[in-house]
Amino acid sequence: MDAVTGMVLLAAEEGGEASGIDLVLPATAELIWGLVGFVILFAFVVWKVWPTLNQMLEERQQAIQGKLEQAEQIRTEAEELRRSYQERLREVRSRADELIEQARADAEQVREQK
Repeated sequence: MDAVTGMVLLAAEEGGEASGIDLVLPATAELIWGLVGFVILFAFVVWKVWPTLNQMLEERQQAIQGKLEQAEQIRTEAEELRRSYQERLREVRSRADELIEQARADAEQVREQK
């Protein structure tokens, strides 16, 4: 008899083959220790990791809120600068039109004097 056949026969004699739901479920001791390990890990996460994670998220939220407020302030300032620029441009164009009209009037006077 070869060694592999001997081990298969020995295993079959000792525990028999598992069938049905026994193929899927682990032993009761493994379930209990797995549950204990899970509870310990969960307690550690709730005790140490969760508060740190919440604090990091809160800081990130505050940083984003601060950047949004800063962006709104910059947008408002840019809008004011644009309005100021447009007003100055209007004034300059008006002044240029006045100068052109004055130059035309002066040219017309010179023409009439000759």
